[in-house]
Amino acid sequence: GEARSQVNGKADALMQAAESLYGFANEMSGPDWPMTRAFECLPSTGAFIVAVARFWMLLARVAPNDVVTGLRAFLDDPTIQNGDRSMRCAVAEALAGTLASRAVANVDDERWMERAFIKFALDASTDQREEWLRGAAYCTDSGNGNISDSLLRRLLEHEESLSTVTHVARSLELKRVCAAQLGRAGGLDIKHAMLDALADPVRTPIFHESRIVREHAAQLAALMIASAEPELAEPRARVVELFTRDIERAASQALSADPAMPDPELTKARDAIEGVFYAALELVRRGDGAAI
Repeated sequence: GEARSQVNGKADALMQAAESLYGFANEMSGPDWPMTRAFECLPSTGAFIVAVARFWMLLARVAPNDVVTGLRAFLDDPTIQNGDRSMRCAVAEALAGTLASRAVANVDDERWMERAFIKFALDASTDQREEWLRGAAYCTDSGNGNISDSLLRRLLEHEESLSTVTHVARSLELKRVCAAQLGRAGGLDIKHAMLDALADPVRTPIFHESRIVREHAAQLAALMIASAEPELAEPRARVVELFTRDIERAASQALSADPAMPDPELTKARDAIEGVFYAALELVRRGDGAAI
């Protein structure tokens, strides 16, 4: 009887501890995190924990200088770049939460954290990209109206230094997530700049030679075309015009190409047609096919 009583006592204590833990986790998690349509294209698995990012956000609001100093010291260790997934995910949560705090008063410190976030995000392997996409979304909108376009601006500044096709594709993914989280909460100038880049027939990523870049550019283009902000009507119309301009001629060229005799001009035509096709499919999938 005494042994059973001791077992029951331990079980009760464990149950109470579990209830306390769940209660703490519930309080720390806060309100539901805003999830936009950008998340339809994200994988359903991953290790990024919103509650942990929120915990870092709270820490940064209490002691921003200490948190930034600690992160600098930690991330200056070159071995972090080669850390396992758990380590890199912890970095994503810490950087995302600290940036979302909006409490870092020193502009240089904020820029350093944004650059560090972008570097880790661009270098992450495909199976680890979700942590950084979710981190970018959290940086942009952590809930309760805490919205900022700062990371998206930094991504646009970073465009010229993108050195690989993988980096270009990942950058497009990050921009799409940030723009979707931003919604109609501002950033009209950077949205205009993104639409200008998409509408440029020479440098548009929709016509890029890499298929993965074309696919991610199409997703970004569909998001931007479907946006309802009247201030962006003119650049949106230019993107749509790019899709329809000389489409019949380009299609004829692409279909008449002989695979046995590669022609750079015909290859470009095929890439352009494929990019437009991806964008149209994405708009239809989203239910926004009427936009074009």
